[in-house]
Amino acid sequence: MRLACVGDVGVDHYTNLGLLKPGGIAFNVAVNALACGLDVSIVSALGTDPAGVSMVSLITDLGLTTENLRRIDGTTARQNIRVEPDGERRFVGYDKGVLTRWRLTAADVAFIAAHDAIFVPLSDGMEHIFRAVARTPGPALKAADFSLDYELADYDNDDNLLRRHCGSFDVIFFGGRPRHFPMMESLVAQHPEKLFVLTLGAEGAIAFHRGGRHSQPAPTVEAIDTTGCGDAFQAAFLAAYLQTLHVPTALAAVVITHLGSTTFELAN
Repeated sequence: MRLACVGDVGVDHYTNLGLLKPGGIAFNVAVNALACGLDVSIVSALGTDPAGVSMVSLITDLGLTTENLRRIDGTTARQNIRVEPDGERRFVGYDKGVLTRWRLTAADVAFIAAHDAIFVPLSDGMEHIFRAVARTPGPALKAADFSLDYELADYDNDDNLLRRHCGSFDVIFFGGRPRHFPMMESLVAQHPEKLFVLTLGAEGAIAFHRGGRHSQPAPTVEAIDTTGCGDAFQAAFLAAYLQTLHVPTALAAVVITHLGSTTFELAN
């Protein structure tokens, strides 16, 4: 199975730990999907700065397909993170870097459409990429990530981003709260053919599909750092679902615990 991960790739700077690690939702999903056995392409843009050079080297070494990984003169996207004593992460500033100037070409869209599945997050400054993927033609399964961390998140409003865009995707991940159950139930009723996955952090996840509702509690683990846990879950879910088309099997995906969204580090 071939998965194209389209969207943000950058670096995570742990300000209180002095660590620089690879990051970005598209990168996190790509790496974890690769570990789950999928053939993964990463479609994004990196700067020409040292962080971009390090990321290109890492991505190449990992074996991800990089023919549509663009290099743009400028700085690589950087997310500043502070890890609290209980393991919860707090975002303390984001520089979008060259991602705001990156656009998908016709060749990019054709490349993406040739995969079995496409994943795209709704990320800060990346709305143009998200809309382009939503319009991508062809039979590929399309999965999207909607998050409360998105800078324009409006999911408590009646006319919100999730309602407006979910019809363009086959699998919809939403990192929400229990208060969003009514909205989710409304969307499920309107789009029974879609697969909705509501992730609730420590409260686990719930999947809705074709009239069925499947719940999965979160694993009992020591929280070292919650950065990228949702991304890793989405990758494992997609890998299992693409290989089995069985929602309960996919929902039971379990991820490991470590500092950062992946185990890799970059030189400061």
